Amino acid sequence: MSVDQAEMTTIRGLVIPARWDDDGNIMAVAISGFDDVEYLVAPGQKVDSLLKVLRKTVSVIARRVETRGVERIIEVTDFSLEPGLPEE
Repeated sequence: MSVDQAEMTTIRGLVIPARWDDDGNIMAVAISGFDDVEYLVAPGQKVDSLLKVLRKTVSVIARRVETRGVERIIEVTDFSLEPGLPEE
């Protein structure tokens, strides 16, 4: 197994807004993982795609970029929509 493959992980959770500009536009997204951890998505190609599925359940393939205090930053390489929870 290569080092790159060993660093990859799959995270399931909800896509949520994480940062806004002064006008209220979403500038960053995070994955609120079902493991009770929030993962900030590093800037990159997948951010625009993830913005289109806000508040949806996804499964992301990611590599941890860094941890700052309790903030975990990931680089998403791919993702897929997952079946959502039943509406109440």
